Amino acid sequence: MNKSDGRITFNGIIPKSALENEYGISTIVFEIDRTISPSSLTSPSDDQKLGLAIDRIEIFKE
Repeated sequence: MNKSDGRITFNGIIPKSALENEYGISTIVFEIDRTISPSSLTSPSDDQKLGLAIDRIEIFKE
């Protein structure tokens, strides 16, 4: 995990065995244990709970 410019970058390896299945489709699941509402930061009228913002996902084959 690297932190820079207020962003957090996670790096990892997905085993080939996790990507091989009979359908040729894989799923990546993000579990979020913390949420925050925009009203707690700036917008007083927006109480919806938000928990994840993704700027980019890169997957490389080695």
